[in-house]
Amino acid sequence: MGPKKRLLSCFVMLLLFFSNSLALAQDDLDFSSPKATFKTYMQACKELDFKKSDLCYTEEFRSFIKTNKRYLAHRHAGQLANSYRYWHDKPYKLELYATKAIMRFSPPFTRPEPFYFVKEYGKWKIDSMFSFNNVIIEDSNRWHWRNPNIDNEKKWLKK
Repeated sequence: MGPKKRLLSCFVMLLLFFSNSLALAQDDLDFSSPKATFKTYMQACKELDFKKSDLCYTEEFRSFIKTNKRYLAHRHAGQLANSYRYWHDKPYKLELYATKAIMRFSPPFTRPEPFYFVKEYGKWKIDSMFSFNNVIIEDSNRWHWRNPNIDNEKKWLKK
């Protein structure tokens, strides 16, 4: 085997090694339950790691993140730090349905707002698209529904 073929073989082997390492890194993240996904998300927020945190979201929200220039323009590490500060140590109740779950924090309508989870391809993911479309954050202490005349959660659960 000539030097060019040997170099090409080494390059291909390195590429396979790194792609397998990346796949293993994603497989190491735990999405086995809403609680596990929340823990994974909190760890990503603590590490200020958008790549890991994005893997916790539904495909729909990840697609939105990639294509919405206005959303991307305002994305910064402080958002992850704030998310960690708001949620990591708050007591919650988990309402589990067949393929959806709601994590509620106390007291209602104060920060932090609930987390919504969807089972997607056998993994529990955060449905931030639902929150983005339906929840309004008033300030650092309160949130409310964008349209209070609709039972947003019942509608979401039936989807």
